[in-house]
Amino acid sequence: MEAILQHFNHTYIQKSMTFVRFFLFPILIFSLFSSTEILAQANTLIMGKITGNKTEQIELHVNQQYLNGKLDTYKSNILEDGSFMFGAEVNENQLIYLDYSRNKAPLYVEPGDTLVINFEAENFQYSFRFKGSAAGNNELLYNYLKEYPTETNRFKMLQYRRGTYWYDVDPKMDKIMQDNPPSAFTSKLDIRKASTFSMVDFTVKNNPTKITRGFRDFLEAEAMYQNAYHKMLYGHIYKNKYKLDNTFFTFLEEVPIQNEAIGNFWYRQFLLALCNHHSENFKVKNETYIEQYNFAKDRLQGSSKRFVQSDILVKALREKIIDPISSCYRDFVLTNELYHFHQKVINQYEKSVKYMAGSKAPDFTLTNDSGTPVNLRDYAGKVVYLNFWASWCAPCMKKMQQMQSLQNGKQIPNVVFVNVSLDRKEELWKKTLKQKKFSGVHLWAEGNIDSEIANDYQIRILPQYYIIDKNGGFAEKPPSFDLIEIQNKLSQLSTL
Repeated sequence: MEAILQHFNHTYIQKSMTFVRFFLFPILIFSLFSSTEILAQANTLIMGKITGNKTEQIELHVNQQYLNGKLDTYKSNILEDGSFMFGAEVNENQLIYLDYSRNKAPLYVEPGDTLVINFEAENFQYSFRFKGSAAGNNELLYNYLKEYPTETNRFKMLQYRRGTYWYDVDPKMDKIMQDNPPSAFTSKLDIRKASTFSMVDFTVKNNPTKITRGFRDFLEAEAMYQNAYHKMLYGHIYKNKYKLDNTFFTFLEEVPIQNEAIGNFWYRQFLLALCNHHSENFKVKNETYIEQYNFAKDRLQGSSKRFVQSDILVKALREKIIDPISSCYRDFVLTNELYHFHQKVINQYEKSVKYMAGSKAPDFTLTNDSGTPVNLRDYAGKVVYLNFWASWCAPCMKKMQQMQSLQNGKQIPNVVFVNVSLDRKEELWKKTLKQKKFSGVHLWAEGNIDSEIANDYQIRILPQYYIIDKNGGFAEKPPSFDLIEIQNKLSQLSTL
């Protein structure tokens, strides 16, 4: 609470809210926050006012997954005059996301910041007006985003797999990659990087007190590592088309691997892609993860090192590679000095053991397309093929079509096919079912990727499925998505 009070003493708030601060502060806190528990650990204040036709609540999302595996969501009520306020815990200089009426907008904050945002309800981020200690940083951020807009919905990103790493790429960037040969593509990326650096230098020169050193470093890291990341991706996926050899990757020699901008998404992705790039000679996945872990151990320090090592361990554990990676796991537990990364790995270890064959599948209650509540326990005594999908996911739709021969329920007795949609809108889900006439049990998870069932089943990529045995425990899945192998597995389980 002291942190919130200190931020309220900021000049802007002091001038405009003196009466509130001295006489109505307890009432304001109670009215704005839907839960006051967050105040105990809050170190950053985000507040503002909305004009126009307002909703009742606004949310703030702080991504801590790269640190401790959590996505923190804060909620604030919106008062009659449009006021809202968040007290959030922020551990690194990073982007956070304001979520209003299902629209998300990025904000840059540093631990201890105060940021005031006023906007129009009908125009959201396009009408943002900033005040407070973080105002200058966010004004520059939005100038940058106007020049280089980015896709914030990760489910709309395209993916390419290389080794153990999945590259995410914005559809617009993917189009640029497809349309340009190597020299033209790298030239476009270098122009963008140079333009960003010039934008930062110009802003700092003209407003030296408005831009923090932390944000300058953050935006320069954004430009530098986004550049290197996409060049790496290009070099891998167009290697054969343009007959590229290893000399294409010499640009990596000029990119500093060690940086303090661990809160920057592109720096983190660059590190993971780079580790994968250096482990390509290892064909066995177990050895690949060990090589990547040791690469980070030898080449990185501090938060960068612990982030990469923890992420590699989490990936291996998620894939149930427990015994082969155990030596790296023990090394990390014994040597890691940064607790939040430690907790992230421990939590994944516990989940991996939980999701191993024979462990109990989490129960859930969702509504089917007829409006009837459905529980997993309703299917006790049957084998459940639990499929997660969405109508906008092309691979999901293809696999749904492929599964129709099995989902008719006639070929395999005592098996039920339960399809959980992570579509954002219920009406879109129902429209797709009506058009495609998919068979099986159909459920909708409100909240899509942030829904309780998506978190319980660790759904981070679509499509995804589980097989649950007659006793409600996870069964081992076939190593690949092959209809014959899946059918044989389901048949085997149904006769036990």
